[in-house]
Amino acid sequence: MSYIIDGPTLIGGDTTSNTLLGSLFFPSLNGVTPNSAAIGDMMYCDNVGGNGHQIVLPIGTVGQVLKVVASGPDFIPAWATDTNSIDDGFSALLTANQTILAAAATTPVNLQGFSATAPGFDTSGGWFASGQAAGLWTPGTAGKYRVSANVAFSNTDGTDASNIGSRTLTLVVNGSTYLTKTFQPTGQSLSVQQINFTTNLVLTATDTINVQLASSTPLGGMTVQANGTNLSVTRYV
Repeated sequence: MSYIIDGPTLIGGDTTSNTLLGSLFFPSLNGVTPNSAAIGDMMYCDNVGGNGHQIVLPIGTVGQVLKVVASGPDFIPAWATDTNSIDDGFSALLTANQTILAAAATTPVNLQGFSATAPGFDTSGGWFASGQAAGLWTPGTAGKYRVSANVAFSNTDGTDASNIGSRTLTLVVNGSTYLTKTFQPTGQSLSVQQINFTTNLVLTATDTINVQLASSTPLGGMTVQANGTNLSVTRYV
């Protein structure tokens, strides 16, 4: 049930004191602020003397979330850091076209030459500290990561796409294939095609990941286009 007390709304309540232990109500910005609460503060009820008393909970800091914590045998609200929302990772764009010759097209080739400079970003600064030239990335922090890649490419062998076979985009973790995404190009040889994936990984601090591209036939020479090719990794817990 709800009660209106001098402007604020009390969430919860009982039949004796019109309050419920741990419940919150929010001071009105246009009315009288009860118990000297400041703008943005909240109030909850404690259990002093067995009766609900209004206690001011000052506004938290930027980025904090409201959680329920134990206080003796009871539970009360408190501000805390949101540990389930972590701003860590990178989004990188290919800086220049990468040519994969037809003679080597069936061998998976590391995509490399990415840059995290704007409009890309590298929050922790560690993703591109080493190994980037070879197309390898190491997180530096253990956690759960969302990995996404989009590769734009055009065929370079001078024949219709129907003659060059399929393309395979591979995510490699610690030197072993984690997943593959296969795509059959359509249309003329110089038309730009795209292949992509998104997946979730549990990585240690020293794991390595890289992305490879290959063709199913030796006629599958291609140019990976800088415009439209990107890789992003985000740690979310």
